[in-house]
Amino acid sequence: FCSVAGQRTWTFMVYLNDVEAGGATRFKVIDKTIQPERGKLVCWNNRRADGSGNPCTLHHAMKVRKGLKYVITKWYREKAWG
Repeated sequence: FCSVAGQRTWTFMVYLNDVEAGGATRFKVIDKTIQPERGKLVCWNNRRADGSGNPCTLHHAMKVRKGLKYVITKWYREKAWG
């Protein structure tokens, strides 16, 4: 939680390159693994309809076993920053 801008509402993430091995994004609660591919956009709603946090969006980046992984992430929040 950010006291200035509130909770994240949406997350958008773009993979900037192909990864030789590993580097997937794993959403454990929904048993979904997304492989990094150049240009692939992944987005998710961090909130439920009632405004509470969405536990299905809990995720982690899996280890890059070979090569490099680059992403750009944009977080949208409840309020403007500042």
